[in-house]
Amino acid sequence: MTITSLALLFFLAPSTQDPVQQPASRPVARQDAITAKAAETTVRHLASEKFHGRQAGTKYGNKAAAWVAQQLQTLGLEPGNKGSWFHEFPLPYDKKGKNVIGILKAKKATKDYIVIGCHHDGQGAVNDKAYKPSADDNASGVAAMLMLAEYFTKHRDKLETNLAFVSFDGEELGLIGSRYFVSREVLPVDRIRFMMVFDLIGGRFFPWDEDRLFVMGSEFSDNVRAIADKQSQKRPMQVDLLGTYVLEPVGAIAARSDYAAFRQARIPYLFLSTATPWYYHTVHDTADGVDFGLVAKNTRYAADVLMEIATQADRPAFKRKPQTNMREARIMLRGVKGYLEHAQDIRLPKQAIKSFRQHRDLLEKIVQKDKLSSRDARAIQQALLACFRWVSFTRNYKKR
Repeated sequence: MTITSLALLFFLAPSTQDPVQQPASRPVARQDAITAKAAETTVRHLASEKFHGRQAGTKYGNKAAAWVAQQLQTLGLEPGNKGSWFHEFPLPYDKKGKNVIGILKAKKATKDYIVIGCHHDGQGAVNDKAYKPSADDNASGVAAMLMLAEYFTKHRDKLETNLAFVSFDGEELGLIGSRYFVSREVLPVDRIRFMMVFDLIGGRFFPWDEDRLFVMGSEFSDNVRAIADKQSQKRPMQVDLLGTYVLEPVGAIAARSDYAAFRQARIPYLFLSTATPWYYHTVHDTADGVDFGLVAKNTRYAADVLMEIATQADRPAFKRKPQTNMREARIMLRGVKGYLEHAQDIRLPKQAIKSFRQHRDLLEKIVQKDKLSSRDARAIQQALLACFRWVSFTRNYKKR
């Protein structure tokens, strides 16, 4: 998940050679492609020393892109950029990033696409020896994308649209790869029906929670929201539908992941995340900290949503003026109360306790209303910012 900063770019020159040379024969997908074991295999591999944090524009970032392309090729997908698996784009200081694109075509001829995305770049090296593994952010998202690619190879007959599996590069440097992907129309923008993106799906923002997934973006399409909501009711895990604005207190300029360019192009989208735990963007974002079972559960939910959208004859409509929803206030009230209930467990300072009490009191008043005002929406954003501010203290949490 991006920090939207272009600083600290100490890159090695990237290779421009396409490492995927020969088309692979189409394999038979596993009966259950979406498993904790499959997620673990991908996350541990990409978070290993071999990829040294996968910083965009470095040899390690290019190595990660090549590995993702090889997985898509092995699954029998087709290269998605005029015969190449890669879409190269410029990065600062004359470096290059590499998006990876694999296409699964519907059996019935169609020019439409659904984009299923993630980003493979990570935080990179701290120094010559230390690096930030970037396991949850975002090897977990790559795992979801690859599992879905395998899953849908078994269900190609049902598809009403082509599926484009895209691993973006340069996300951590300001969503660069996805912006170039859309602006350069690697796929015709007017033929993209829908976009789903994964970014951090294997952790817990509130560590006292059990299984919880935040799903953002459904406010831009009534059809997508109905599907996302319906599928959330079918599983024991908690799926929270949030307005994306909650994450963007200063507006769209502060978009948190690769959905931004698609939203600007008025393409309906869903952004799936378990949010940013205490280890976010640190050397502690390791594979051992990822809940692989949770990655699999989240990916199965995504598969059900995607299957319903991909088997519809009509494309979902995009709403230019989405409305806020009272459930967003309830979700943040639950989060604030969680901090207060576990204040001793995480050794929360008095200053933080006072702040969370104020947020709790205000949110309790808001949830009694019939609808949210713009001031109420701002209060929801401020409550989330308080959670971000004090999230480092959740590192101390130990389940009783």
